[in-house]
Amino acid sequence: MTAEPALARAIPTDTAAIGSMPTGPAPASPPPAAPAVSAPGAASARVVPLPPRLKPAPPQSPPAPSPVATFIDLEEAFRKARGLDTLRTVLVTGGRKLAPYDCALLLEREIPLGLKALSARPVPAWRVKAASGTTSVDRQAPFLQAFEILIASLAGLSEDELGKQQLSHLDADTAGDELAHFAADFPHLFWVPIRHPDGRLLGGLALFRKEPWTDAHKTLLASLAGPFGHAHAALADPRLDPARRLVGLLSHSRFAVSALALAVLVLAFPVRFSVLAPAEVVGARPTQLAAPIDGIIRDILVEPGDQVAKGAPLLRMVDTKPRNDFEIARKNRAVASAKYQRAIQSAVANRREGEEIAVAKADLDVADAELLLAQDLLDRTQVQAPEAGVVVYSARSNWIGKPVTTGERVMDLVDPTQLELRIDLGVSDAMALKTGMAVKLFLDGNPLGPQAAEITRIGYRPVANAEHQMVYRVFAGFTAGQPPRIGARGTARIDGDRVPLGFYLFRRPIAFLRQKLGL
Repeated sequence: MTAEPALARAIPTDTAAIGSMPTGPAPASPPPAAPAVSAPGAASARVVPLPPRLKPAPPQSPPAPSPVATFIDLEEAFRKARGLDTLRTVLVTGGRKLAPYDCALLLEREIPLGLKALSARPVPAWRVKAASGTTSVDRQAPFLQAFEILIASLAGLSEDELGKQQLSHLDADTAGDELAHFAADFPHLFWVPIRHPDGRLLGGLALFRKEPWTDAHKTLLASLAGPFGHAHAALADPRLDPARRLVGLLSHSRFAVSALALAVLVLAFPVRFSVLAPAEVVGARPTQLAAPIDGIIRDILVEPGDQVAKGAPLLRMVDTKPRNDFEIARKNRAVASAKYQRAIQSAVANRREGEEIAVAKADLDVADAELLLAQDLLDRTQVQAPEAGVVVYSARSNWIGKPVTTGERVMDLVDPTQLELRIDLGVSDAMALKTGMAVKLFLDGNPLGPQAAEITRIGYRPVANAEHQMVYRVFAGFTAGQPPRIGARGTARIDGDRVPLGFYLFRRPIAFLRQKLGL
């Protein structure tokens, strides 16, 4: 393009530049003179002829609006625009009322977003925002893309040239394949820069015409840049777009590089990877006390948390059937014993009765075995403590009168000197666990006094907890201080290896993207 000196932006007032303009209504023609009438008493009366029938004047077309009125209308349309799209459309379509042109393109400078915006000197991109004759811009049109590339190349060489009014003649031979046909039809290009009220270059208006431009047309079209820049600045207030305001602030200072470097350093800072999970103090090696027989629990003789000695009774089962079976077995044994004694006495008197001694002896042995079994079942109706410890179970009301089967767990007997921490680690919070990892227990009753522990055992298969959630059972032994009481609950923090802070903060979003999108 060939640069021209900047033209005056003021609207010309001389009729040589903008054409003749009417200065006021035409003076009315003088009324026809009234016919002379002879005064009364004249010597002779003269007859006054009637005027001929008046014909209506032919209709006249309304006068064309003056450029000043058109400019004022466009300024008012700029002020009434409710958005940038409407404002741009008014500029590219309403400019024809001031000066005829064949095509108009409005290009604006865009501050790039993303990593490009954080560079020390981001290169703005030139984009076609509006075109005459259409309400929407097709971003895939070859002509628009080629013109954007042309303006971007000029901006790369010297962007100051785009801040001046310029006239250029497009050569079809050198314009390129996409612009050759357009340059052949509309070779005369007039470039009008558009600036922000603070002086920054917002963009430019490219006007194409088949005929050469006149000075009057250039002056009128250039005068639209000022009002359009003010309206554009009002509608594109940075306060309405905080994200772009921040990007603009960062892109115009070297603080962007420092901020990016600081953010990278902070996200790369190594921190201890840790997870939180509910925990409970349990016995390290508890003795499980199960129902010895099928039956109903009559009574539990101890309360939860009681310290008991070895051999102390703990619970009783309903013994109606076992006691009756024992009495029947005892009487059957007495009958078998009597038969055996009679067989012995009869064998002394009669040799034939000697054969019955072996049968009676066998019946007596069977009766003894049945009596021993009945005695054992009767003894099992009362459960005793196999060793000293603390009784752990839910509540007496949950078990009294409840039918149980053989082997069903009723309570535990725990040594109070051998305790450990059971951690229910959620499946979603699972981390790379290994024995020896440090654990901190924050008790619900004493959150300011954490207890130190370390992992001793890890359950590698998830199980359902009391809330029917799948968890991994992790066990930790206390390493220092007096262990809390059995049954104490709290929150355990498992400390793993060191990881970057960015991974620690965005671990869940990363896991979600991996699971849902496979990224």
